[in-house]
Amino acid sequence: MKYYAVLILSSVLLSSLSGQSIVLDEEFGDWSTVEVLEDSGDNGNDLGLESLSIINDQSYIYLKVEFDREINLQSENINLNIETQSFRLQYNFGDGEGRLFRSGIVSQVNHPDISLMTSPTVTSTVFELRLSRRWNIGSNVFNLEGSIDIDMRHGNNGDRIPNSGSIDYTFDEVLEFLPPAYNPEKINDSDLRVCSYNVLRDQIFESESRSAYTRLLSHINADIYCFQEIYDHTSEQLLNRLFNVFGALEGTEWYHSKRGSDLIVLSKYPIIFAREISGNGVFVLEKDGQEIVLINIHLACCEQDRNREEEIDALLRFLREARLGNENYDLQEGTPIIITGDTNFVGNADQLEALTKGNIFNNDFYGEDFQPDWDNDGLADAKPLTANTNVSYTWFSDFSRFSPGRLDFIFYTDSQIERQNAFVLDTRALSTQQLNDNNLEFLDSNLASDHRPVIADFKFLTTSTTDPNNAQYALPYPNPSRGVIRVHNEFNGVLQLINLSGQVVETSYTTELSTLGLASGVYLLKMKSKGKEVHHRVVIHP
Repeated sequence: MKYYAVLILSSVLLSSLSGQSIVLDEEFGDWSTVEVLEDSGDNGNDLGLESLSIINDQSYIYLKVEFDREINLQSENINLNIETQSFRLQYNFGDGEGRLFRSGIVSQVNHPDISLMTSPTVTSTVFELRLSRRWNIGSNVFNLEGSIDIDMRHGNNGDRIPNSGSIDYTFDEVLEFLPPAYNPEKINDSDLRVCSYNVLRDQIFESESRSAYTRLLSHINADIYCFQEIYDHTSEQLLNRLFNVFGALEGTEWYHSKRGSDLIVLSKYPIIFAREISGNGVFVLEKDGQEIVLINIHLACCEQDRNREEEIDALLRFLREARLGNENYDLQEGTPIIITGDTNFVGNADQLEALTKGNIFNNDFYGEDFQPDWDNDGLADAKPLTANTNVSYTWFSDFSRFSPGRLDFIFYTDSQIERQNAFVLDTRALSTQQLNDNNLEFLDSNLASDHRPVIADFKFLTTSTTDPNNAQYALPYPNPSRGVIRVHNEFNGVLQLINLSGQVVETSYTTELSTLGLASGVYLLKMKSKGKEVHHRVVIHP
């Protein structure tokens, strides 16, 4: 092994990390006890590699690399070189492939061969990498063990780390790979489970994927499903397939709505408002008198940064104007908001920040910025890890040059709801025992879609009501209604039912109001008592 300089970079304080691996979650606090090789200020005007940290556990080797400017790692000419006593790897992140050299033989290497994971998917100055220590390339197995040499370079003549030679890294076999335990159950039955799932151009309707989807959705058992990429079918057709064909939905009554070209919501709770905003869908649900604003998104794909920015601007403008009463839905203070779906965030990181912080790109056209959460602290990111791993990825393709990435998100107003359990389901990451226990099969996720379902459970921190004196009086029931709407028996006032045209269609001076003979649909129930008014949307079925 020939090199000009040797730098020893060892894993330190492993005892303080006993039983804990690095987690690729776009946060870097778990690297605080790992030695850093600093190399700043020697690149001129070229892209500079500023630092590199390395650590391993018994299954993987991890690298944290920092650059002097924000880049997209999978678009840059960055090379990773690893050399052992018997083989050498050169991997280029911009090309999405590499070469393995051994005894005069050269083999092509793709990201699945080395189980490469990179984080984040958007632009950044800092990236985390994870590679398996056991590589399956063709019919051969290559192991990373003992000592290896590592360096990273920008192109052939750009900056590199170290400046000459390579890093002599010796594996430590103390640290076990112990990812967070996978628990698919709700913490509390009353939690709200939301699932977002891109099902790859109506593939959920293909016969060859039927069994996989049936097992996956039965296992997830969500209260609300947000589907993307259902172009050729209606929401009613999807509900019928999942309910009657798959038998994957529990309960007797589900609600459905489609907005945009491909966005469908299925819900155990009434959908009382739905609207398309720049190709994305805004849905308002009502759970036990609590309205929930659910935005199902499928932003523009790939290199269309500007299109994504315009869609984000349009959504933010809607939320801002709905708060001000300038939209056809009035967003009341304290209403929980959940934004979920396939974001296609593979470009500039400021898109992610814009959606969560309310930073509008085109203020001249879409108006002023605003904070989308009620506590003015921005939307929270659920950041679920992929089940049974220490990585958060939601998209995976063995046949793409791009390594797995986090494209599907769940954002929420953490001032109103609290994330309980959350996970991304990839059956290939589960053990045989976990698959058997949950009636899943190893290839279910692959057969279903290139995206993985993203699941989060939420606990409500407050009970929304427009009656400040007693919330229970303000909850009409049953809702949806067939024949009659009732309110608490201590209510003393007048009830008025108003249609969407603003006409009063029914009035009662008791605690019951008849809905017989009314057309099915969404109405406004106005409750007047002692100078106060309480409004609730109600759904009426014939």
